[in-house]
Order: sequence, then structure tokens, then C-alpha cells
Amino acid sequence: LVVPILSWHHQSFDTEPAITNWGGIPKIHEAMVDYTACVWPGLNMHSEEVAAHIDAMNLPVDQVLQMTKGGAIPVVSFSHFV
Repeated sequence: LVVPILSWHHQSFDTEPAITNWGGIPKIHEAMVDYTACVWPGLNMHSEEVAAHIDAMNLPVDQVLQMTKGGAIPVVSFSHFV
């Protein structure tokens, strides 16, 4: 069973410490075209709304388990990063 994982990033997910010893790193809004090339009508790109909206489109885990007969059928999952 192939189960895609729908996801969208938000900068609040980044828990890495800021890089402070190298100048010239552009701000996230300058480096990623997602903020200018993508439009989500009615959703705020600068909050976690888009990520939550897309995450809600994924199948619930219990539904996936039911489709796999309790794990008897192998599952292959992937996201858009593959």
C-alpha cells in the first residue's frame, strides 16, 4: 500500500540554533520561493495555517492500519521531499 504523506513546512518547525558566525545568509522569505510563488486562498502563509490545513488532508493512522489489515500489508510512504 502506497501512502503519501502530505506536508508543508513552516519556519516555526526549525528548532536549530541560528547561524551567527557567517554573514550573507538571506532571510527565509528571500531564499525560498514558496513565500512568493505559492498562494493559499484564505490561509496565512506566515502562520502555521497552511501546514495544519495540508496535514489535515492525510489519512488518520487508524484508517491506514485498517487498510493494511493491522500491519499485515506492507506500507510505503513518502513526502514531497523524496
